Amino acid sequence: MEVRYYNEEDDMGLYQPTTSKAAEFVISDICQYVLSMHPQAKYLFNLRNISSGTWLTPDKLIQERQILELRLRFKVPGPDRLLSIDPRAFQYFYLQVREDFKKGLVINERTWNGPDPQSSSTSLWFPVIEIKSGKNSDYLSDHYASATKLTSLTILIHMLSKSLTLKETLKNLSSYTPKGLWLDSVDRLFGRERFKNNAKNLIITWQKNKKSILSLKKEFLSLIQEQYPGYFTETFSNVTRIDRGSELSQVTLFVTAPFLSALDTTVEKDPELRLLEEGHKKTKDDFLVCTVEDICNISAGSSEEIQILRKNGMPEYFRFKSSHEKSNLLTLLCGYYRLCEKWIFSLSNNVVYPSLNFLLKHNIHGPVHTDFVDKKFAERSGNFGSLSNNCFYILHQDTESYDTIFLHISDIKGKRKSTYKIKKSDNLGYGVSPSIPGIGFFLNLQDLISNLNSRLELGRCLHPSEFDKDSGLLLCRSIRRLQTDVSQSSASGPFFNTGAVFIPFRALGRYENVKKEGRFTNVWKGQWLKSRSKKEVVAIKQLKPECEKLHLQAFSNMSNKIMSCSDSTIATVLGFCPSYCNQPSAIILEYFNLGPLDEFLRNNSESIKEIELIEAAAGLARALWYLTEQRIVHGNIRCKSVFVRMREEDSFKVKLGDPGISDHSLEKDAFWLPPEVFSSFINTSLTILPEYPEIDTWAYSTTLWEIFAYGQSPHTQFPEFTGNKIANLIIGGERLPKPISILKESKLLPMYKLMNKCWCLDPTLRNSPQQILKDVNQLFYRVYNSRMTHSYVTIKEPREDSLNEVEDSVTTTLSEIHSTPCQFASNKLNSSSILPMFPPSASSNSLSQDPLIRKEADVRRMSSDYGSYLNSQSTSVYTAYFTYSQCTSIYSLGEHQLELNKDCPIGEGHFGIVYRGTISRSDGDWDEVAVKMLKESDFNLDANASMKTEFDLMKELRHENVVKIKGTLEESDRIIIIMEYLREGSLDKYLIVHECNLKEDRGKRLFKYALGIADGMEYLASKNIIHRDLAARNILVADETTVKIADFGLARVSSDYYVMSSSSSIPVKWLAPECLTNKVYSTASDIWAFGVTLWEMFSYGKIPNLIGCEDFFNESGTQEQHSAEMQKFVEALLEGRRFPRTEDCSHIVYNELILPCWEKDSKNRPNFTALKRLISNIELRVA
Repeated sequence: MEVRYYNEEDDMGLYQPTTSKAAEFVISDICQYVLSMHPQAKYLFNLRNISSGTWLTPDKLIQERQILELRLRFKVPGPDRLLSIDPRAFQYFYLQVREDFKKGLVINERTWNGPDPQSSSTSLWFPVIEIKSGKNSDYLSDHYASATKLTSLTILIHMLSKSLTLKETLKNLSSYTPKGLWLDSVDRLFGRERFKNNAKNLIITWQKNKKSILSLKKEFLSLIQEQYPGYFTETFSNVTRIDRGSELSQVTLFVTAPFLSALDTTVEKDPELRLLEEGHKKTKDDFLVCTVEDICNISAGSSEEIQILRKNGMPEYFRFKSSHEKSNLLTLLCGYYRLCEKWIFSLSNNVVYPSLNFLLKHNIHGPVHTDFVDKKFAERSGNFGSLSNNCFYILHQDTESYDTIFLHISDIKGKRKSTYKIKKSDNLGYGVSPSIPGIGFFLNLQDLISNLNSRLELGRCLHPSEFDKDSGLLLCRSIRRLQTDVSQSSASGPFFNTGAVFIPFRALGRYENVKKEGRFTNVWKGQWLKSRSKKEVVAIKQLKPECEKLHLQAFSNMSNKIMSCSDSTIATVLGFCPSYCNQPSAIILEYFNLGPLDEFLRNNSESIKEIELIEAAAGLARALWYLTEQRIVHGNIRCKSVFVRMREEDSFKVKLGDPGISDHSLEKDAFWLPPEVFSSFINTSLTILPEYPEIDTWAYSTTLWEIFAYGQSPHTQFPEFTGNKIANLIIGGERLPKPISILKESKLLPMYKLMNKCWCLDPTLRNSPQQILKDVNQLFYRVYNSRMTHSYVTIKEPREDSLNEVEDSVTTTLSEIHSTPCQFASNKLNSSSILPMFPPSASSNSLSQDPLIRKEADVRRMSSDYGSYLNSQSTSVYTAYFTYSQCTSIYSLGEHQLELNKDCPIGEGHFGIVYRGTISRSDGDWDEVAVKMLKESDFNLDANASMKTEFDLMKELRHENVVKIKGTLEESDRIIIIMEYLREGSLDKYLIVHECNLKEDRGKRLFKYALGIADGMEYLASKNIIHRDLAARNILVADETTVKIADFGLARVSSDYYVMSSSSSIPVKWLAPECLTNKVYSTASDIWAFGVTLWEMFSYGKIPNLIGCEDFFNESGTQEQHSAEMQKFVEALLEGRRFPRTEDCSHIVYNELILPCWEKDSKNRPNFTALKRLISNIELRVA
């Protein structure tokens, strides 16, 4: 094995490692021993296989014989920044770019399609700028001017560094000129001399200016960056974007480099992931997928697919043509993320950094500067309360020497008082200088630190954090953001949720008997009267009057904390009510239907699915990560503090509630608290704990245990133990056993391993929130890959302000409410009785306290702001205590809520067309949907009435194998149906795309799909619904186990059979003989179509054709031809001819399952119930 690297000579240098090492250690050796670079510069480099174009992962062991190239892969924003990091790295980068320029890889008239011009590989690792075809004089003039200037710079730099004359250098002009510069031989013949003269004049001018070699190199790199930015972009072609259901689009992905303009330093860009769809021109039609900053994590499956989870919006899914291409993108994005955002975090578990693992194991920071150390000491000193002795120490890599680690120690005031160097000797191990009596060399670094701690009283170690911001770590971070890092404290607070508003008490009503009581607060179900026409069901959390004096500040702090949150996985705060007229302060929150998660899991333990437990864990992990990003410590993460927002067939969404007022004790909280805070409870049973982030990480892990124990409390495992005894067990290493769901299902075992990683006694060894989120999503994506819509982005149901109606099918509980039954304030009121929050009795003693006899006139005096509304509504709202009607789950949506992309339909029929769209929510959240409407060209009243019939029929259907209706919209008398969006698309195309995978499992997935379709059709038959258009094209794939029946455009409700009277276009090959001859449809004709659908499935998407009728019904045929072909086709069916068995379909499936569906006499066909039994029996014999 040999590694080629650039040097001052024209030939590349060769480095041959003597032992087998991981790729990043080979890079480190070359940078240290060959190139003499600073340690931090090595993180900019990567090794690339010259023959295949593959970039090596950092942990790749280099053993077999291969030729590699060392390249500076991760670009920094501007040459000056690179020069400040390391002059030798700057020189290396210049040589690398210069050689690419001379090879024609920067300027070229063609798209370079290989890692090396002489290589046979076609792996594309970055694009070159294409010179436009034709001979546009203006463009070519600019192009040749740039090429002349760049060539002249390389010549002059070479002249000055080698002390050559201009005359002798120009003799070898061709060796400096980029290959492929000339469009053709004529262009070369007439342009070469002019090119030479222009270059000569430029060189003479620069010589007169007496510019230094360094300034010329900077100008060379700046010019390429300004005029050929595509050179610094890496490209990934022939990638499949799994984004439009059955429309699996081919795209090209681009990862751009950081950019800082040399002409205008205010122009600066961070690395971006961009996308270009096949058939479009990059300069016009590429668009941003996300910046590297916006990536949360990347999950990679066992195939060549990846999922990119973004901070906002739906995830993106891509499939690569090879594992090498996938690896190339992962190493690039992970590298840029480390060097731009979080130095200690890898976005993907597939990209491992051995050196980083070593540093984290020993709590060593990367190559930071001393001002970073001083700042961290100052920020953390005194912020831990009783958790430490307020002395700290920091370990970090040296910025100058590879084998040196600095040890800094602070005093109790947070000032750096002493510094030591720890050096590693190959023969002796680790030693310290200046020397300390009794401290020699140690083979293990941890042993040295332990001995130093006993001698120097180091105190608490400040370990590396994801939020460490230092220019020595974030080499590729923009200059602007680095300056912001310096000016802002790393502990700066979160952004305030501007969606919350001040709400007067007179605008609120509460259901007095729907109340739960905590130690300091009460929580009611309530109603917010937002305007004359808008009301919203809410949760009202209010301080108890007797607690206001002592706990008002704590309540305000809690309210401020939860109002600072704005994420779809955290309960939304709608507003705040300051205290007024003897009414204590209150916060108004969203109201949840399904209650707290612990109660929900206990009550539904028999029906809850494994994937729902994983999805709940992912949702809570997202909330934990968001809080950490915002520097917010929740302090009370419990299963009872998490609420179920939605449970549907394909979705289980939860939200983390507010933290409540701090009320911790060992007796009730020991399992949720990290052991380092146990000392806070000495001599007290109530503690207001400090804002310590590790509290949330430990509590998350215990909450995970509750989730996978179906809501059971950890106290059930140790019912006789006191809080102190539990604390002693935890300190002694005792942990909760595997919860029941993990004992039942081994696939869930990684979740228990995750719990234990978060339960480490040493806080520095616990997983970070982002690592937790990455691990949970990786399990969700790789093992439970059935919900491709999102690992966790919460989509809210329409709120009342958008529906203009109040939904009473929601209830809630918040974090301070105990799990005991509700304590009802009055047994006189039913569940729909509602009272004003600011009753007249608060200011008038003459009014009755009994709400049942309150006068209408009294109610009118409740609010001047809402007077007219209350006057008109008082009888129905307050005096009569109205009962809300149950809302249906089908919503009439406003046009402003729906956005769709009409440029790219995801499905199209004879009259209808389906687009992908999004429904916007009032709080900024959104849902991805499929939108079906009539084609503009085919709109007529009959077709629109048919669409209305389809909607009226589908909205009543509730089955896991039938597509779900989300809502409807009427636009200029045209009805639009909004349905759930299924990412995998239609079954007919899915069969073609996934043929290889489907064959590998011997048809098991096909049998699951067949059973699902039969089950859905059985359900439709029970509702007396005839589908009339059952086919693989009208089956949508939800995941690897679930399919859903769609397209009810031809469906009809009938007690027995239906006779079609119109002459609509019909799907001939899927229709039974009685449909074609007499236009008679029944469930039996749906069974015939089911047989054709089975034929499609077990032939992996082939088109069904009768022998002798292969060319029938072509689109180019005339009406007369089609009529004649129809007659022959029907005659063939009546004669007993059927679609033949294909090679891929087994005899058993064809003879025993498909053919019975095609019995000529409809009475002899099996019903769907019988077909379900047949499918299950045949699967056991075949699959």
